[in-house]
Amino acid sequence: MKYTQGLMRSTALILPLSLVALPASAADVLEEIKNSDQFGTFSEAIEATDLKDTLDGEGPFTIFAPTDDAFDQLPEGAADELMKEENRDTLEALLRHHVVEGERLPSDAIPEKIEPMEGGEITAELSEGQLTLSGGEEDDQGARVVQGDMPADNGVIHAVDSILITEDVQELLDEQQDD
Repeated sequence: MKYTQGLMRSTALILPLSLVALPASAADVLEEIKNSDQFGTFSEAIEATDLKDTLDGEGPFTIFAPTDDAFDQLPEGAADELMKEENRDTLEALLRHHVVEGERLPSDAIPEKIEPMEGGEITAELSEGQLTLSGGEEDDQGARVVQGDMPADNGVIHAVDSILITEDVQELLDEQQDD
């Protein structure tokens, strides 16, 4: 059985959103994520991969950061499975699926197609005051932006309530459930 409830499965994200100036903080996106009490698992996952070196760079970056509650939606043990050394490439691909490089995107720059570092496409839509990310018209799931426009000196962070699941991560989750 495939685990997809509460998660968004997408294979791509596209992003031709305009660069808009947001007020910056004194910390970069990596520091902001580390210092937030809502991104503990996301921060730990970043630290386990080479993405930390990228996010420590000049940017700009737009991060769609899954909250700890989003990681809690994964099947039991899935986060631990992703953190294993043999799954680090899959973990890094998943994390890069939540990062847009070269843009500082405010939450009001929608609707747009967004392309993350890992490639692919998602759609950002505003409906009844709620920003939702989805894999396109065929995708009935989505990740809601629950806190947007958290500035950093090299980008902006938007907290999302679900993980944007890539195909390889879905396959790993399916294998784990079959065991």
